[in-house]
Amino acid sequence: MSARVEVAEGVATITIGDPHGRNALDLESVRALAAAVAAAAGSPANVILLRAEGTAFCVGGSIDFFADCGDALHDRLLEFFEVLNPAVRLLHETPKITIAAAHGAVAGGGVGLMAAADVVLMARSSVVTLAYEQLGASPDAGVSWFLARDIGYRRALALYLSSERIDAQQALELGLVTSVVDDDELERHSREFALRTAAGSPVAHTAAKRLLRQASVSGLDRQLEDESRAFADNARRPEFARGVAAFLGRRAGGRHAGA
Repeated sequence: MSARVEVAEGVATITIGDPHGRNALDLESVRALAAAVAAAAGSPANVILLRAEGTAFCVGGSIDFFADCGDALHDRLLEFFEVLNPAVRLLHETPKITIAAAHGAVAGGGVGLMAAADVVLMARSSVVTLAYEQLGASPDAGVSWFLARDIGYRRALALYLSSERIDAQQALELGLVTSVVDDDELERHSREFALRTAAGSPVAHTAAKRLLRQASVSGLDRQLEDESRAFADNARRPEFARGVAAFLGRRAGGRHAGA
């Protein structure tokens, strides 16, 4: 699996995969992925869009890689996770808004890559499965952390124990994804969403991301104080002034049209 980064119009697009593959992860591919995530996070872009080529978004760890490691599997896996885990963490913790555009199968560690994003857009024909239990394995790539928070402990454990394949609509209803779009609309919709987000205020977006992330562990008084300071700080920026002026202009135009 390869990974490349393209930066344009405020969006750093990470494209993973082989046009003919299912994007299974081995040590070489996670190194490429980690380098791409680091490059995107360090770019001047305001938004990171993670997308994939091939027949699947990502099906998790490569079974061939596991088999080829032989007796060295334990040590090779620790090396594998030393590369993969920081990439997942960076994708999740970067102050930039991150968007995942998922299609085809999303399985195993691929679920972690998808769930690390702030916004997940999924093609209607996609399917999601953890598939760990069938291998006698436990979750990786942040899957246990993301799912317990996104859909709750009991639902997450049930998905693990059953290895159930859920479709895009079920993933939406569970809260795994943000929205579902027709397969042939995923590319356009995700690109337009990324560009629209990139055109907004990166400072305000970063503040909103931080406030929403901390809300579950922050007391109300602390949250109100943090909100107040962030709002007042953002109000000093030119984006806020432009937004107010545009709103007043639309309101004045509406009054004139109705007169």
